[in-house]
Amino acid sequence: MSKTKNRNSLLSSHNRTSVSNSTKDELLAMKYVMDKPAIPLYPLNELSNSSESISEQNRYTSNSSTDELTYPDFKPWKDTTHLPKGKSEVEVEKLNNEAYLNKGYFEGPSVANEYYSARNLIQASLFSSSSNCDKVLKELSQHLVNSYRTRNEVINKIKYNSNKFKIPPRVTLTASKKEAWLRDLANPDEPLSNISNKLPHGIKNKMLVDILCSKNIPTSRALWLTKCVLYSELLVLKKKYQSRLPNNPHPVENTTSETFETQWLQEWTHQLVDYFYKFSKDMCNITIQEKKQVYLTKLNYLLNYVQALYIECLLDKSFFLTSILKFLKEGLPLDQSHVSELLAFSRSEGEESSLDKWLVDIDLNYGQRLISITLVKMFWKDILELDYLSKELSELLLLNYYFIERIPTYNTKSSNYSHKQNHTAALSSTLKLKLLSSISDTVNYLFKHNTNVFIIPNYWILVNETLYKILLSDVANSYDSEEQTEIRKQLKLIKYRNESLMLSMKDVQSSNFVDVNTARNLAKDRRRSNSLQQSLSQDTKNNYNSITGKKIPNTVENDNYFINRNSDDTLNIIDQLDRLKLNDTLAEMLIPSSISSSPDNFNDWRVNLKVVIYWAITIYREQMSSSEGILIICNFLKRKVLQNISVKNVNSIKAEFENEILEIIYNLAHCTDVDIIDYNLYVLINELYQLKVITISSYLRKLIASGLFYVSPSADGAQSHNENNSSVETHLAILQNLPVLNNKQCDSILRKWTPNGFNFEEKFEKGKLILKEELVDRLMSNSFDGYCDEKLTYIKNLKVGLKFLLVNWLTNYLKTSITKSPKLIHINPNIITSLYNFYALCDNLTVFFKVLIKFILRNEGKVIICYMDSLYLISKLIIRHFKLVKFIAGKSYESTTTGYELFKLIILNYKDLSTRDNDYYNFSDVWYFIDNAVEKNEPTYGKSSDGNNDNALKHKNFNQLLFAKETVDSPMRIHANSNTPQKNNDSYTATVFRNDLDLLLEAPIKLLNNTDITDFISTLELNVSNEAFNEISNTEESVIIIMEYYFKNIGEFTELHENLCMRLLINSKRSLDMTTRGIFFDIMKHFIINLVRTKPGIEKLITLFKKLMCFEVYQPHELFSTLRSILPRELSHEQMDALKYELLFGNPESDNKNLFNDQALVLRCIRYLYVKRHSNDVFITLLDSFSNEKETFFNSYALKAYNSKVLSFFRQFSISNTKFFMDGLSKVASNSDIISFLNLLIYISEEPIGSSSDLPRLASIIDEFNLPVCQVLIKIIIMNELRDSNKDKSIEKLRYILDMLLNNLKFHFVSYNSYFGELFNYLSWEHKLNILSIFEHNFLCNTEFIVSDDKFTENSVCLMSSDGRTNLLSILKDYFKKFSVSSLNTVTTSKEVFHNLSKFLLKVLQLANADIIGDSRRDAYNTISIFLRILIIHKLSLTSMIIEQDGQDLHFIKNLIALLESKFLCFNNEKLRILLYDLLLLMKSSITSSMILNPDSNLADDMTTDTSHQQHSPSNDYLSRSNPDGTEVGNSNSKYFGVSNISTIPNLSSVFNISEPNISYPLKKYTDDSKILCALMLEESELQKGGDIYALNDSKLILLPSRREALSSAFDILNETQQTVSKKRFKIESYELLEDTGIELNNGCINLSLFDAFTTKENPP
Repeated sequence: MSKTKNRNSLLSSHNRTSVSNSTKDELLAMKYVMDKPAIPLYPLNELSNSSESISEQNRYTSNSSTDELTYPDFKPWKDTTHLPKGKSEVEVEKLNNEAYLNKGYFEGPSVANEYYSARNLIQASLFSSSSNCDKVLKELSQHLVNSYRTRNEVINKIKYNSNKFKIPPRVTLTASKKEAWLRDLANPDEPLSNISNKLPHGIKNKMLVDILCSKNIPTSRALWLTKCVLYSELLVLKKKYQSRLPNNPHPVENTTSETFETQWLQEWTHQLVDYFYKFSKDMCNITIQEKKQVYLTKLNYLLNYVQALYIECLLDKSFFLTSILKFLKEGLPLDQSHVSELLAFSRSEGEESSLDKWLVDIDLNYGQRLISITLVKMFWKDILELDYLSKELSELLLLNYYFIERIPTYNTKSSNYSHKQNHTAALSSTLKLKLLSSISDTVNYLFKHNTNVFIIPNYWILVNETLYKILLSDVANSYDSEEQTEIRKQLKLIKYRNESLMLSMKDVQSSNFVDVNTARNLAKDRRRSNSLQQSLSQDTKNNYNSITGKKIPNTVENDNYFINRNSDDTLNIIDQLDRLKLNDTLAEMLIPSSISSSPDNFNDWRVNLKVVIYWAITIYREQMSSSEGILIICNFLKRKVLQNISVKNVNSIKAEFENEILEIIYNLAHCTDVDIIDYNLYVLINELYQLKVITISSYLRKLIASGLFYVSPSADGAQSHNENNSSVETHLAILQNLPVLNNKQCDSILRKWTPNGFNFEEKFEKGKLILKEELVDRLMSNSFDGYCDEKLTYIKNLKVGLKFLLVNWLTNYLKTSITKSPKLIHINPNIITSLYNFYALCDNLTVFFKVLIKFILRNEGKVIICYMDSLYLISKLIIRHFKLVKFIAGKSYESTTTGYELFKLIILNYKDLSTRDNDYYNFSDVWYFIDNAVEKNEPTYGKSSDGNNDNALKHKNFNQLLFAKETVDSPMRIHANSNTPQKNNDSYTATVFRNDLDLLLEAPIKLLNNTDITDFISTLELNVSNEAFNEISNTEESVIIIMEYYFKNIGEFTELHENLCMRLLINSKRSLDMTTRGIFFDIMKHFIINLVRTKPGIEKLITLFKKLMCFEVYQPHELFSTLRSILPRELSHEQMDALKYELLFGNPESDNKNLFNDQALVLRCIRYLYVKRHSNDVFITLLDSFSNEKETFFNSYALKAYNSKVLSFFRQFSISNTKFFMDGLSKVASNSDIISFLNLLIYISEEPIGSSSDLPRLASIIDEFNLPVCQVLIKIIIMNELRDSNKDKSIEKLRYILDMLLNNLKFHFVSYNSYFGELFNYLSWEHKLNILSIFEHNFLCNTEFIVSDDKFTENSVCLMSSDGRTNLLSILKDYFKKFSVSSLNTVTTSKEVFHNLSKFLLKVLQLANADIIGDSRRDAYNTISIFLRILIIHKLSLTSMIIEQDGQDLHFIKNLIALLESKFLCFNNEKLRILLYDLLLLMKSSITSSMILNPDSNLADDMTTDTSHQQHSPSNDYLSRSNPDGTEVGNSNSKYFGVSNISTIPNLSSVFNISEPNISYPLKKYTDDSKILCALMLEESELQKGGDIYALNDSKLILLPSRREALSSAFDILNETQQTVSKKRFKIESYELLEDTGIELNNGCINLSLFDAFTTKENPP
């Protein structure tokens, strides 16, 4: 209204005359004006007329002048504005009549009186009868409701075709407009409707993701843009697909639009993942704080964006999850050649940081691993539900832990050290700690959640130790806790399952096994070349050619083989002992309570302990100088086995352990066929007694109880010739070598059984006197000027026990004398050397390092004076004997290690001495060694930072970590942990130790100052000025001057003058290296050439080179490389041999003559380490010497002059590098010479073994310790015997050879776990296949079964040898087992073999369901085990044979399943049952794959398809990793394989209806969610129902036909009939779910007509 009034005067009851009296203005002011309503008026015919529309002014207009709109009313009226022009004027004229003007507009009544209407009649009719009233009212009500419904469903209902939804079109915009559009999109205040009319062209894939991140577009709008782009791309693809269909006369039947959608979604997912991958790799390049913040912001956006895409199903989930796991695999060195080298390192001793050097060119990008782990945690709940993903994740996590643990670290606070590392893969210590901790927690949770996901045979050989380390080093659990006990139990089962399935080592270099030295050479060569594809034979040739300059002919075939051994294999235990890889796995196998005595055990602890004892004393193992190997083993038994026992009955277990050792020693005295070194046995007994592992009284009681000495030797004159004489002599020798004084029982036996008796006391006192005079008195008087071995000859000839007693006496006496000394005691290198030689002479270096060296370095009485030279010598001795130092046992398992204490004392002494003494020694190598030997980080195996943990538990766990299972190829680490208890007066903590070590590593090279140079020149009386040493330009001249002066006076120098001269030379070398690296060696080359041309004596020349090595002017490999390059042209062949072999092996007399005492010791250490670390070079050097001999290599200078040392080297080299050893000899020697040489190596000098007729003799001496030599010998004999033979003759000869061997074999341990399984490893593949065929035929056709229902007949099985004396089942079990785990090639399966297998299976099935008792159970176990191993060997080819021969009924598979459920396997044979179960799963996968890929195979056509067994498989073929062996099996969906009719695949699920042997997860109750929970992790509710797509695609939403009741009879609704209608689930794709950004009512992505929606349009009253 234009004027507001309280009352309308026009409608008032005032007299009209009052109006006439008013003025015109008043009348105008009283005029009533009505504004037009804001709401529109809705005509009845508006929805039915498609030509009508609503104008912007909300006025209804008509496109035709003849159209009329009808409005609802009791009497429909017509608005004059909506009438045609003529009619409108008429109506206006009607309204201008006087009555309307006077009284207002009104309509006349339709009837004169309302009572005259039908209302009264109808009302009377309704209420005339009460019975009819309700029915009629109800019907009227229904009609009224129906009228409303009709209006909504017919008039107001939204029509289907009214939906005009379409994706915003993509248009090409200029750069500025595109930028403006994106800016508006990123602005949340800008309505989306303003910009949704178009999309910039070209935004898709990675560009889309990058724009979203860079513009920081809100997530909701980012999803809208993503959906628009994806939907547009899909529509384009569909159009292309539809356009091609008519043009293709032969379309692919199964290639549907769904296929394109799947591929399209995977392609988009791949683009997203690829962007994420490249983005993650850039993390390592962020060094500036500003860039870091930008990167983190972008990363946070990406994570939120990916999370939203995942929840809204805008990517292929299975493809995405598999792809993010590939981040963890990318960059890992897992090629065949890499794995071969890694396995070689796993066999290495690990003293040097070989793997760190090997990893130098491997890019372990931590960015992609961090982001991958983050994404894994985000989608953890989904990954955990999919076994194939969990299995792949577990494998990749272990591999990443394996490599990350080994890469070096640097301190982020120190740039110098990180630069010094020069390692592209180096990580900061904090980052490495967190990475390992996160991986460790995840692996822990996965293992406890489901152990089956750790069936990962492909890389099990690499990661098994890592898994043990992670699980058994959890600080939250003690060793003997219930959880740890269950973990160890599950680990054994997992280990068995993985090792059993390691058939085809496809990830191992297929040509040859790469030994550790070759791997090291490859690692060094990789710095110059990135080639990793060289096989051992090629590497051997290259090394030989480079060293000798000669060509090796290709005469040896490249045979495919690989040595893979289970951890409990006897040969693996021996290999660990040879390499001194003494870890927790080996220790656990030696604990009495650790292994049960069930029939399926390959090795119980008694056998393992016997192997260890025999290894220490066998003639085929040389225990280094001073019996170091024996000392290490004894300390290992003490610390890792006995001190690690923490169960309640520890005393009884230790007593049982002691009794078993004594039993083995006692039985040794009665064995005549065991080749041992008696002296080593005596050292072993004395060291075990000194460590309190055994007691003398127990041995004496056992000896007396045996009755061996019950009869007096004089009672029978023939006693000396009876059968017990050898045993008596052995025991008497042991008694004489015991460390006892005044033992009545021992003295009584010796007096009774030795002619002259044995006086311990007298010999001991004499030894004390000699030691006091020669060592103690001279040391205390500071007059120790020399050391002479002759003066200690008496000590050297004493029995071992007396030596141990004298060592203990001397140690205590020295400590007491020095502590009480009133004057200072000078400890110089000569004294250190003399003491070392004495302790080594007495085989007691344990006491030397543990007590004496520690005492000297501590210097608690402050009376010892020690200088840099002595400290450096001590350091080098510790490095030389580090393995012994590491394993030295303390008072308890928790005690601080000797190694850490010695390292700490070395650093403390160095810091003290550096203030008052010059350092011209190479201490940087010492610091580097300590840095590699000591763990840099805190333990990462659990969250141990909780301050509430018990200190004792922390301390115990620290030591468990300190001696934790050594990783396969890292240096032997020791921990410097701050939790280690310190003494009251010891404030030097582990933190201070690490800081000091870092400072020493960063310390710059020190040069001599002018004062020192002047003093040295003056003392040496050199005719040269200081400028020659001070100025860089004159340094070259100074080197020549020093060397000429030194060589002129060599042999005449005093030790002081020699040291000064070498200080000047080393100072010049350091100066030159600081300017131009390598120039010093060029100068030395010219000097040596000129020197040699002067024809000096060869002895003097050798002395010069020895001195240069002693003072470390040259490293041995540098010196030998220099000599090989320049001397062959200057020296004769004989002179060259004399030079290089004297430097390599050395003559003690020559060393003592030309070198000072300490120099000779240093040279011995240098030789030992060089030969050990460069054994390949030494071997090739010896081959060169052999090849120069025209007649026989036995005439070579090396074998003549250094026979014992050369043979010793070859014995050791044949053990560690058997293949290299065999190939090298075959290249330079004839077979006859090789046979003779091999006989020498196994101590056969008379009647050498060289032909098949000698095999019975060879079979009687073969054992686990001489196996490598015997393997080579057997190969040469078989090659000679089978030369020029056809296949049939070869098989006959092989059968004859095998019979001779089997009839004469002897086993010191057990036949089911022996050397026999690897005896033929080095034969050609053809010969190995023939031997396999012979053994298979013998087993399948000749095994005798005795099965009867008669309860008096014992059911049994056996396979006897040809002479009928030996049951071969246990022997063949060992053979087939080792063949299956070490084979590289596929073994074909013939029809004959398959039929033999089928027949044998029926016999085995009958036996397995019978009652088997007693020893027959082991034979039955062995039989089934062999049978399963044969199936595993033939697994790859057996599948096709089953389909071909048994595809109709699959009887073979059904019988295997029956065997799985047999009585024998279901009770107390869990391992066999699990092995068969895993094998059946592999066969199931292989058969399914074959049938899918070969649909035309001869299978039953009446069997229906059921692929439910693969319902958890991913939707693409390369994602399926859910099989036990990790092999890939395609998805059952035919569209990925092009199968024309998938219904031809038989119902394998019904055939393979097998249940898991153990479906319980005993460790699940120990899972700790807190270890894997994080803020980003999506909950199950978010993953299942978190997005909009889940709300619409809910299962409760269905599609039904629309109701049209209003169109039917009006009275049908009263009947309410129920009709059956079809239901269809409503579904919409995620990319189709777009926000409605328009203004129209039904233009959204979902048509409102689907919901029977209608609009309510009501006119105002």
